[in-house]
Amino acid sequence: MEKLSLWLRRRGFRLEREAGADDCVCFATARVLINSKAAPASQLSVLLHECGHVDVLQHRLKNRRVRVAGATLGQWGRTSNTRSRQNLGVRISVVTEEIEAWDRGEAIAKRLKIRYNRKTFKNVRTRALMTYFRWTARRRRGR
Repeated sequence: MEKLSLWLRRRGFRLEREAGADDCVCFATARVLINSKAAPASQLSVLLHECGHVDVLQHRLKNRRVRVAGATLGQWGRTSNTRSRQNLGVRISVVTEEIEAWDRGEAIAKRLKIRYNRKTFKNVRTRALMTYFRWTARRRRGR
């Protein structure tokens, strides 16, 4: 995790591990939060994923008009952190970005030569993505 913490610091983010925290990237405060109660292999898998989100953001900042995971920087800014009442197209863009973040996280691990349990990574990824697939498929009330 030290290599990833350094990788994050170089990008202006800091890693915080807290018991019971929701695993996430807080872009407003430049923090990556990881639940320290999870098993170490799961923490590493989630941290790789959250680093993937940071990588996606950095790519968008450098290429503001290029689509990354289905959205430009401006489109992403209008839809991030507003998942509760979005149309199907926006929901699919969110799922696309989640998949992209997992793929980029795995690429970061390879680039930094970080050893990780591939089976755990795959299982954590599958569970996390299933929550997004269910959310995307769920019908909004009143429709």
